[in-house]
This record gives sequence, C-alpha cells and structure tokens, in this order.
Amino acid sequence: MDYIKSVLPLLLFGLCITLIEASDRFRLPRGHLQTGDPQLNSYLKSIKALPFSSLDTPICAVLGNEAADIDSIASAVSLGYFLQENHGRNMTCSFVPVINIPRNDLVLRRDAEFLLSFAGIDPVDLTFVDEINLDDLAIRNLLKLVLVDHNVLAFKQQHFAPLVIGVVDHHHNEMRVELIDFLVHRVEPVGSACSLIALEYLARSPQLLSPNLAAFLDVVIQMDTRNFSTGERKFTLVDVSAHESLLEITDSLGQIYSVVDELRNDNSGFSTDELFRKDLKIRIAGTVRYGISSITGLSMQQLYDRDASLFARMGQFALVNELELHCVLVSNGNHDRARELVCVSKDDHLLSTVSNAVVRSGFVRAETAPAVQSRDEAIDWNVSFELESVSSRKRIAPFIQQAVSSIVVFKEPKCNWT
Repeated sequence: MDYIKSVLPLLLFGLCITLIEASDRFRLPRGHLQTGDPQLNSYLKSIKALPFSSLDTPICAVLGNEAADIDSIASAVSLGYFLQENHGRNMTCSFVPVINIPRNDLVLRRDAEFLLSFAGIDPVDLTFVDEINLDDLAIRNLLKLVLVDHNVLAFKQQHFAPLVIGVVDHHHNEMRVELIDFLVHRVEPVGSACSLIALEYLARSPQLLSPNLAAFLDVVIQMDTRNFSTGERKFTLVDVSAHESLLEITDSLGQIYSVVDELRNDNSGFSTDELFRKDLKIRIAGTVRYGISSITGLSMQQLYDRDASLFARMGQFALVNELELHCVLVSNGNHDRARELVCVSKDDHLLSTVSNAVVRSGFVRAETAPAVQSRDEAIDWNVSFELESVSSRKRIAPFIQQAVSSIVVFKEPKCNWT
C-alpha cells in the first residue's frame, strides 16, 4: 500500500502530461478557427435557412459525390459559394452545396469534422442530402445540378441527369450528356478537385479567397496528393500551381496536414459495416450494380483480425445494398506499402472478368498471383490482390467499370448471399 501511495503521484503526473500532449497535437493554429470566413459563413447560414419544401424560386444543388470525403465536402462548399457570388444574381437562383450523405454519417469522417472546425465552418450550417428533397424540387421544376468531385451521378440519382448544368471534377471522364450551355465545365485528371476550384477563384474572384478559405482548400489538396508524395504520383502541375498560389494567401499547414491524415486513418470504434459505408461508391454498368469501399489505416489482415466474419460481412453488405459485386480496397496508411483489393460475388463469371481486368490494369504486384478461392461458407467466390501503392480507387475503378460493362448478368429477383 505504501508503494502504491508513493508511485500514484508519478502516475497521475504522467497521465496529465499525456493529455496535454494529446491536446497539443490537435490544437489548431491561431487565426483560422475562431471565427472562420464571415462572408462564407453568412452564405452557408442563409442557404441553410431556405424553406426548401415551400420554395417557389429555383435552386441549383452543388452536389458532391456519394463517398463524401473531405475533397467532396470542401469542393461542394467552396464551389457553391463561388457560383453564388458569380452567378446567383444573374440566374435568380440559389446555389446550395449538398453533402451527398445523411447527416448522421458525418461522424464516420473524423478528418472532415476536424477540417470543418479548423476552417471555422459549423456543420449545422451545411445541407446534407437527407435534408433536402431533390425529387420534390425536380417535380416542381425548381432544380438544377452542378456535379463536383464526380461526373457521373450516383445510381439512385441518375434520373437527375437532364438537370445537370455544370461539372467540376478530377476523375476519369465518363459523362454521357451533351456539353451544351453548361454553366461551368472543368473535368481534368488532376490530384484534387479543390485544385481546379482554387484556380477558378484565383482567375475570376481572388477577392473571395480569404486566408481561412485558402487554408481549407490547401489542406484538402495536400490530403488528395498525399502531401505531393513523389512515390504515389497523385498530383500534377495543376495541383502544384494551386498549392503554391494558396500558400501566398495563407500559412504553411504541415501541422494540420499531419493531424487530418492521422484522423483519416483513425478507425477506432467503427463496426465493419461502418467501415464499408464510410467511403463507398456504388456504380451500375449494364445490368450490374456493384460497390467499391475504400478503407485507409488498416491492412486486410488487420480487418480480418478485427472481424473473423469479414467475408460474410462483405456478402451481407452486398445483399443489403443489392450489389452483385462488392470490392474493398484497403491501405494501412503507410503510403510506401502496397494496397490490397478483395472482391466478392456469387457470380464466378463476373468475378473472373473483374479479376482479369484488374490484372490487365498493371497495378497488381508481379510477385502476387491472384487466387480465386472459397474463404467463407457465406461467400461462393472471392479474389484477392496485392496492389502497387499508387493503386487508388480513382485509378482502379475505370478498369472494373469497363469489365463489368462488358458482361450481362441475368439476375434473379434478389441476390441471395445466405
């Protein structure tokens, strides 16, 4: 007992030091967080106050992609603000940034929550897709869309295609609409959509780029380009130009990048299903509906150690989301190491076709032979690959899309994964 009494003060002191260091790691630089950008925040508050269900004037939803990562969120907010200031009055409509997930799913994106706080943006002032009835607005002829950080509408939103009047995106161009009278159109294979938006600001409305907004955009650009890592080659000269120009307006943000990157890889407390949903894109090709979940901060072995029923969970997730194919792309957060891709399907022909396409992509490590094998009673087939570190979803997805488009699946009323 005397020994415990003697060491207890030391233990408490050590705990205090640990808590102080932890708080310092996540403390924000002065000048960015407290008030944010007053003009941007005023715009967001005014948009949030609109009575969407009873409007009689048109809106233009600036719609981010369905994964709603920080690039998508920042792109929707910043592009909406830009378009409102440059076109809102002439078009007599309100440009509404729409975060393309339910509000409750924001908690799965700790990096986005932190970055919004860093920029002085209150999530309460943001509009999420479950808070605005886009179908109702479309029926009343009050809806137009600008797509940002994607150029193909999500599966459940494809009926809005005739209403698209603009696109700003950095993914492979898969647009199937005529580019006539587009309000804005910029689709370039660069590292970050925020790079394209930043250059639009710099060219047409530099006065709107406050230090806070410039910092907001620049951190996202650094995240999307992995801080301009030459190993991953996820940036272009366009990204470099945007980054250098923004640094003339705001401070160096290396500390913030490190914190956001750590939070991006923080999966503590999330269930397996939440990890699948956290960064999910669902696509349709021909008659096939499939999904790709991207998970950072965990290797496939670590995922399996967390949940021994991993492959059954993938199958159940596919069933719930009516997917014929579910792919999970993981990266353990160490950007110098290979990534891993696992795909599951009840259709061995579909899986074989996708497997061959991934091999042809050139991203599979030469020493790794893909093996189709049964791994769980709940799954008929799965295929696993070890990929090069540059193998992001943005680079792999076009090969999977092309492969899936080439086959026809004769579906039963429901995919039975049980």
